[in-house]
Amino acid sequence: MAAAPLIPAYDFVTPPATGLSIESISHLSWVFLSITSENYTQSLEFIPQNFNRFQFLVDVSTLKSDDVTHIKQLLNVGASKVITSLKQLESLRDPKLQIDEDRLILAIPRGDNYTRDEFESAIRHTSLGVFVPDVPDVNVGSVIEWLEAYGTENRPPVYISFKSEPVLEEVLKLVKLNATTIINSQQLTVDSKKESGLLSVAPIFATALKSDRPDKLFTTLVVDEQGVALGLVYSSPESISESLRTGSGVYQSRQRGLWYKGATSGAVQELVRIDMDCDADCLRFTVKQKGKGFCHLDTRTCFGSSTGLGALEATLQSRFKSAPEGSYTARLFNDPALLKAKIMEEAEELCDAKTKEDVAWEAADLIYFALTKCVSTGVSIADIEKNLDAKSLKVVRRKGDAKEKWTKGTNGANATKPQEPAAAPAKAVEVPAQKDASGDRIEMRRYFSSEITAEELEAILKRPSQKSSETIMGIVNPIIKAVREDGDKALLGFTQKFDRCPDLRSTVLRAPYPESLMTLTTEVKAAIDLSYENILKFHSAQKESKPLVVETMPGVQCSRFARPIERVGLYIPGGTAVLPSTALMLGVPALVAGCKTIVFASPPRPDGSITPEIVYIAHKVGAEAIVLAGGAQAVAALAYGTESVPKVDKILGPGNQFVTAAKMVVSNDTGATVSIDMPAGPSEVLVIADKSANPAFVASDLLSQAEHGVDSQVVLLAVDLSSEELQAIDDELHKQAMALPRVDIVRGAIAHSVTVVVDTIDKAFEVSNLYAPEHLILQIANANACVEKVQNAGSVFIGQWTPESVGDYSAGVNHSLPTYGYAKQYSGVNLATYVKHITSSELTADGLQNLGTAVMDLAAVEGLDAHRMAVKIRLDHMAKALAVELTTSEGPGTAGRTIWTGQEGGPSSRIMNNPQYHPAYAPSPSFVPTPSLSSTISLDEEVKLYTTTAQRSLHESLADLFSIIVALDFLEKAFVRDSIKEHEYTPTCFRLLGQYKTILSNDEVSKAFVDLETFKREYDIEYPAATSRLKIGVPATSEHPSRGGGADHSQGNIPKNGITAILGQPQPSAGPSAKAVAECTQNFITFMDALSLDFKAKDQLHPLLSELMSSLNNVSNGDFEGRGNLVHWLIKLNGMKATEEMEQEDARQLSFDVDHAYQAFFRTLE
Repeated sequence: MAAAPLIPAYDFVTPPATGLSIESISHLSWVFLSITSENYTQSLEFIPQNFNRFQFLVDVSTLKSDDVTHIKQLLNVGASKVITSLKQLESLRDPKLQIDEDRLILAIPRGDNYTRDEFESAIRHTSLGVFVPDVPDVNVGSVIEWLEAYGTENRPPVYISFKSEPVLEEVLKLVKLNATTIINSQQLTVDSKKESGLLSVAPIFATALKSDRPDKLFTTLVVDEQGVALGLVYSSPESISESLRTGSGVYQSRQRGLWYKGATSGAVQELVRIDMDCDADCLRFTVKQKGKGFCHLDTRTCFGSSTGLGALEATLQSRFKSAPEGSYTARLFNDPALLKAKIMEEAEELCDAKTKEDVAWEAADLIYFALTKCVSTGVSIADIEKNLDAKSLKVVRRKGDAKEKWTKGTNGANATKPQEPAAAPAKAVEVPAQKDASGDRIEMRRYFSSEITAEELEAILKRPSQKSSETIMGIVNPIIKAVREDGDKALLGFTQKFDRCPDLRSTVLRAPYPESLMTLTTEVKAAIDLSYENILKFHSAQKESKPLVVETMPGVQCSRFARPIERVGLYIPGGTAVLPSTALMLGVPALVAGCKTIVFASPPRPDGSITPEIVYIAHKVGAEAIVLAGGAQAVAALAYGTESVPKVDKILGPGNQFVTAAKMVVSNDTGATVSIDMPAGPSEVLVIADKSANPAFVASDLLSQAEHGVDSQVVLLAVDLSSEELQAIDDELHKQAMALPRVDIVRGAIAHSVTVVVDTIDKAFEVSNLYAPEHLILQIANANACVEKVQNAGSVFIGQWTPESVGDYSAGVNHSLPTYGYAKQYSGVNLATYVKHITSSELTADGLQNLGTAVMDLAAVEGLDAHRMAVKIRLDHMAKALAVELTTSEGPGTAGRTIWTGQEGGPSSRIMNNPQYHPAYAPSPSFVPTPSLSSTISLDEEVKLYTTTAQRSLHESLADLFSIIVALDFLEKAFVRDSIKEHEYTPTCFRLLGQYKTILSNDEVSKAFVDLETFKREYDIEYPAATSRLKIGVPATSEHPSRGGGADHSQGNIPKNGITAILGQPQPSAGPSAKAVAECTQNFITFMDALSLDFKAKDQLHPLLSELMSSLNNVSNGDFEGRGNLVHWLIKLNGMKATEEMEQEDARQLSFDVDHAYQAFFRTLE
C-alpha cells in the first residue's frame, strides 16, 4: 500500500470546532497524535476507543522521559507507528523488546532552519521512516528541492509537518514527491464551498494518484469491511471530493457523470475509508453496503452472491431480524443457555478431532455457533477482525496459561504443590497506619454540576476502588475449595488464622444457648426487644393473606402461592463494629416467613466467643446454630455444609469484598444449589439537602455512614445552597467528626466523599437516581411529596426527623440493602426474600379443549413432540368418547337435518348427526342449546313466526350457513389433531366450502348475511378455525404443501405425524410423477394465459388458482420461493365478491408473482 499523501493532526484532548470532523478524518484512515506528558494518560483511553476508526501515527519524540515504558504502552494499546527521538529509538531497538522496526519512525531534531546536509543525512543513514517536524515557511521550498534532488527511488518514507498553515501548491508538490504531509485538522476541509479559507482534502489526495487512461479516471475497487470485493468502478478528483463531503459512495460514470451509488435503488453505501494500492494507480473504497447489494442484479457483489463467512454472517443477521417461526436458528437466538451449550459442545468436539476432514467439519460447526453468539449481541465479523488487528499490535506479551478449570492446575507444566491460600480477612478493611492528622481538617471535596460535564460527574461519583476481581477470586476460590473438600478441619483452620483465635476448638455453637452467653444490660436488652417487635410488626404486615387465583380463560385456572425457603444462612459481619442490628434485620424476617432452619454465621472474638447480643437474638428468632466464622470460609461452610455446619438453601447478609465474592461464586455453582440475597459492598449514604436543612443534622447523617469503614462513601447533593450555607455544613462535619472515637475511619471515608451543588431539586434526584445509593436521606422542604421522584435507592429516610440510624436499628424497615449501585436492580431484604412463589395450573375438560390446539401448535413449532402428544392424547381420548356416545345414542335428537355428508360412519356423518351442532335457532324438539332457552319449544309454533315462504327459506339458508361454520370448525380441528385422514378431510372440506359459496350466491341471503364477521357477531359465535378456512377458501391440503409430497394418498398413505406435515416440514416422498409435473405446468400456463387475456373477476380467477394450488401440492413437498405469495392471492380472491374485479395494479402484481413462482417451482424440481 502506498504511503498516505495526507495525515490530519488531531487534538483529542480539546476537539476543535472547525475544520475536519473526527468522522471525516476517519475516511482518510490515518490520524496524527502528538503525545505529551500532560495528555499521555488520555491517549491510552482515546486510542483503543477509536481503534475501529483509525490507524494511529503517534509522535512521542517530545516526551521528556527517556523511559520507553510509555512508548511500549502506546504501541500495546493500538498505535500503528510511533515517531521517536534518536535516543528513544536506540532503546526500542533492544532485541528483548521484540518491537517491529516497521512501526518506528525517526524524528529529526526540531530546529528553526533545517540544512540540506542534516536532511539528507537523516534519510541516508536509516531504513526507517523519517519525520521532519514543524518545517518553517522559509524552509518548505528548500525541502521540496532536496526531495527532488534525492529522488523517490530507494528512499525511506518521509513525513513532513508544518510550523504554520501551509500553501496548497507546496503541499501538492510534496505529495507528488511521495512525501506524507501532516496538517492540522483545523486547517483542512472536505467542503471548500462552505469553508473557502481552508485547504481542501480531495486535491491533496487525488494528486498522489496515477492513471494511464485517456480520460484520466482512476480505477476504483469497492470492498466491504471484510475486504470482500463488491465491484469495480471509476473515480475522478470530483467524485473523490463529493464522496468525502457526503461520507458516501460517489463514483464517476463514464456516461452519466457523477454517480451517487444507491440514489435511485436505495442500495446506498456508507463510506468507511479511502486508500490506494502500492503503485497509487488503484483506489480502494471501503464501504458499508446497504440495501440488497452492490450489483444492479440485486446480488451483494458483482461477482455473485457472498460465500463462506460473509454469507453465513448475512444469513444470521437476516435470521436475527426475522427468523422463520420454529427454525433452529430462532431457537438459538432466543435460548442463550442452548447456544452456550452448543458452543461448548462444538469446541470440545473440535479439540477431539484428529483427521483433517474432522477438524474442518468441527471448526465449521463451532464458527457457526460462535458467529450466532456474535450476531445476537450486535458484533460483526468486521468487529472481530478489528479486534484481531488490535491484538496483532500488542508488544506486551502474556504468559498465555489456560484457566485452571481447563488444565487441572498444570498449565502445561509439571504440577506443583498448591500454595497455601492467601488470607481472606473476614473483617472490614483495616484502617491504614496514618501520621498524626489530628490537626488536619476533615472536609469533603466540592463540585458544581453546572461547571462539569455528565461524564465528569459520573467519574466524581465513582465508588472507592476495590481490589480487582482477579485478585479477590485468587484469594476466595482456594478457600471455598478447601472448605468444600475438608469441611470442619479447613473451616477451623481458617478461623483460627484469619480471626486470630488460636485456642478455638469448635466453629459451631448449637441451640439451646447457655444463659451465660446472653448476659446483657437491661438497657441493651430492652433496646433489642423494642427493635425486634417493630421489625416483626413491619415484616408480618408483608405476608400474603391468600394465594393468587386467576381464571385465564374458561376452564383454565392459574394460581400462585408462597412457601418459605426451608434453610437459610444469615451472615452477620464482625469487623470494626459489632452489628447485632444486622442479626435482627436478617433473623426476624426469617422467623416471620417460617423458615424451618435458621443458621447464623459471624466472626468470633479473639478468645473464641461470640458477642452476647448476637447469641440473644439467635435465641429470640429460633436460630438452630451459630457458625463461629467469617469471610469466604463461612460462606463456603453454609453453601456446601460440613460435618457440623448445616447446609442452607439461601445465604443472606452484608460483608466485605471477600464475603460478596464468595457469595457470588457459590450462587453460580450448580453443585452448591444455593442462592443469595444480593451483591453488597461498603456502606454508603446520599443526602439531598436544601435551604431548609439543618447543617448539624446533615453533617450527622453523613458521618453516621462514614464511620462504618474507610471504604465507605458519603455524598451530599446541595440544592442551590450559598457559599455560607455550604460552609456551615462543612464546619459541622469537621466539628462532629473530631469528637468521634472512630475519627480515623471517618477521615479515610471522607477522603473519597463529595459534595455536589445542583441548581434544582429535579437535578438532585436525577443525580441520585444515577448514583442509586444504599441509603437516601431527604432533608428538603415537602420531602414526602418528592418521594415519587425516587427511582433507585435501597431505603429512603424522609424529612429532618428521620435520621438513617432509625432504619439501621429500630424503626422496622430492613437495613440489609443493596450497595455499589445495585439498587438499580435489587431490592433490600424483605419478607419476600425468604419465600419462594410456586405456581399451579388446573384445567377442566372444557379448558383443555379451549387451550389444547394452541399448545400443540407451539410445541410443534419448537419441535417438542412429546409436549404436543401429552395434549393430543387427551383430546383424542375426549373425541373417541364423544364418538362412541354419538354413534350409540338413539332418540329424537338424532334425526336432525344434516347438510354435511361424508363416508357412512366416517367423521363427517358422526359429527353432523350430533344434535350439538344443529343451529341454535332451529333446534330439534328435544335439544336445549343453552340453559337460557326453553326445552319445550314447539317446532310448529316456531314455524308460525315466518309470514312467507321466502322468509322461511331465508332463515333456513342462514341456519345452513351456521351449520356449515360449526361443522367446518370441528373438521379443521379434527384434521390438525390427526383424528381424520387427508383423504377424508379434503373432499369434505371442498364440499362444505362449495355449499357455503352456493348459499351466499343468493342475493337475499347474501344481503341478510352481510359478511362473515357480522354474522358471527349477530349470533355470538367465534369458531376461529372455520373463520380462517372460509377466508382462505380452499382446504388446508391446498393451502399447505402435501403431507406426502406428491405420493399417492388414495389408499390413505398419509404420514402419521400430521401436525408436522401440515406445518410444511419435509416428509419422505416417493417423488413427483411426470404426470403430476405436467398437470401442474399446464395449470400454471392456463392461469397465466387467463391473466394475459385480462381476466380480473373472482369467479374467473379463483377456481383456476385453487386448481393450481392443489396440483402444486401433488408435486412439491415443501415451500419454495413465491409459494407464499400464491396463498396470499388465493385468500385475497376468496374475500372478493363473485363478479368483483381486481384493480389494474393488483392484476399486474399477481401476474408478476405467478411468473416468479413458476420459475422458482422449476428451480425446486431441479
